[in-house]
Amino acid sequence: MRGVERFIALGELGQARGGTDASQGLLRYGAAALGKRPADAIVGDWGKGLAVYLSVDLSVPMPGYAKPGACRPVHGLALHELKTLIVALGAAHRIVAIDLVESGASELKTAMACHLALIAMSAAHIPGKSDADPAA
Repeated sequence: MRGVERFIALGELGQARGGTDASQGLLRYGAAALGKRPADAIVGDWGKGLAVYLSVDLSVPMPGYAKPGACRPVHGLALHELKTLIVALGAAHRIVAIDLVESGASELKTAMACHLALIAMSAAHIPGKSDADPAA
């Protein structure tokens, strides 16, 4: 995609398609890998000041929502952890595009997608600086 220096896919969709290919600017992280390190450390691996396309699989935050009757996910991030990661990404890079993917949309997932998109847009509005509040 023109103007994009790095494509970052977060979630099971990214993990299912394979690992990262940094030479092509493509980084993929499954939910389990994201939960192992602090957001700043993960974002630091991606370089600094790049134009980033962010793809988020909505099974990352609370994948238990994807299955009726399920509780807290075994592998996944809490919503506030994903928001912290997006804010850290916006502080270190320019988020120039975002997509949110999920199979089987519901009202809850739609609301979560809108919330995450607003966090990403807020984090992206000033390159190198973010005033988005991940606790909101």
